[in-house]
Amino acid sequence: MQRLADVRLNYRVQVSQSNLDEIDENIKAAIRISEAGGKTHEVTITPPRRSNPQNDKWHKLLRAIAQQTGHSVEEVKHAVKLEFLGEETFVFKGSEFVRPRSSSGLTENEMSQLITQTEALFYGL
Repeated sequence: MQRLADVRLNYRVQVSQSNLDEIDENIKAAIRISEAGGKTHEVTITPPRRSNPQNDKWHKLLRAIAQQTGHSVEEVKHAVKLEFLGEETFVFKGSEFVRPRSSSGLTENEMSQLITQTEALFYGL
């Protein structure tokens, strides 16, 4: 028989009125597991991330821009992210570096905006 302390939860769901009881029960289960000496759990509520169809559409646009401009897809992606998402800094071995902000964590709404901006860039070429 498996001990409660050894149980691990892997639960991911979109929040809606219809599943609040299920979400509540999973939170309570995580607390019981932690109190029994098991793994602690992290609860995160975030807007939905970009969808795969959105990602596919954006990369199709990037390829079209690359083909039209003669740049590589990576160059276009780098430029588009810098232009529309800005930059972020990170420290590596004590030195600070700058890179375009990542698109992987964008919400569906943010990704829609990025696609619209990229389309405007493409049609303005």
